[in-house]
Amino acid sequence: MAYSQDYRQMILAKLESGISYRKLASEYKISKTTLQNWKNNQNIK
Repeated sequence: MAYSQDYRQMILAKLESGISYRKLASEYKISKTTLQNWKNNQNIK
C-alpha cells in the first residue's frame, strides 16, 4: 500500500515530537519497520 507524502510527514512529525515507534505503529496500523524506513529515507515515494 502506498501512503501519501503528507500522511508520512504527519506521522514523522509525531515521531519527532516524542511518540514511540510502537505507539504510532499500533495507532496507524503500520509496521514499526515501515516507520523506521520512512524516518531513514524520507525522500522515498
